[in-house]
Amino acid sequence: IKIALNGEWNQRAQLLAEQQSLGEYILAKLEKVKSDRSKTYCVSILAVLGMLSVVLERARTAHREGKEYGGNFMIYGEAEFRQEEQENLIRMRVELVSQYNRHNQVILDKIEQQQSDQIEVEKLRHDIADFKGIISRTGAVIQTIKAGGIAVVNANQDVPKDISYNEMINMKGILLALPEFALYMNGKLLWKRNQTQPLQQTQQQSSQSSTSQILPQTKQELKPFPVWAHLCLQLNMESDQRFAKFFIGPDLGELVGVGVSGLPDEIKVVVLSSGALKAFQAFNTQRVGDAITSLVQWSDLNEEK
Repeated sequence: IKIALNGEWNQRAQLLAEQQSLGEYILAKLEKVKSDRSKTYCVSILAVLGMLSVVLERARTAHREGKEYGGNFMIYGEAEFRQEEQENLIRMRVELVSQYNRHNQVILDKIEQQQSDQIEVEKLRHDIADFKGIISRTGAVIQTIKAGGIAVVNANQDVPKDISYNEMINMKGILLALPEFALYMNGKLLWKRNQTQPLQQTQQQSSQSSTSQILPQTKQELKPFPVWAHLCLQLNMESDQRFAKFFIGPDLGELVGVGVSGLPDEIKVVVLSSGALKAFQAFNTQRVGDAITSLVQWSDLNEEK
């Protein structure tokens, strides 16, 4: 028995050493790779190895020194807080990404003290470059079981800090919402993910799925959802159509089958979550993903009653 125990501990020690060595290798690789996809792969592997905090700390340190770490993205929000369960009300932390002059500097608001009967919320506000004439991506990592999502609204639209779930899905604009992985526009359901499919899908497969087209799935294909959901919004404002499309997955592997075209010039992006949240943005990027065959006009928003 003693020999067996010693062997088990040796195997565990060897496994820990291999994980540490792999983590150091991926950290070194992250500083060298250039493409967004490669950076996403590296960060995802480090997160699995429990080293995401190392990446975040290095990114913050580099940002304070006016440098970049790991590429041209900026991690701008991270907060974890408790939530009081109240009937028909979900406390949401809203990260507002406003359109401003592209030469404005990033401004961080300090933590606002909430009323004594409310939870403390860390609020970070960023005045950043506007979206006009460029391709940009906004990504968010949100707990899969929590309510939240990424939305595009008019620049002059006020989004309250505390909103209910129904208020969130009925806001004026477009929203990719959790936990049901559904796309809403002005409160109208445009697309909903087939929940029996694994989260990792090819772009061709995801573009064919919709609420009305649910393909039969075998038991072997059913997989539990991961703890963290990766959502991404790509805005193509250099095109005359000015359209938005959404992706699901850490490597942008699943393309939401419906996009929205004819976006107004003055818009802002809002990231919402009732739980922990991490988000990033990239500007002047290259367009990724296949062309969307199903497009809905933003002008339809004004026709909804």
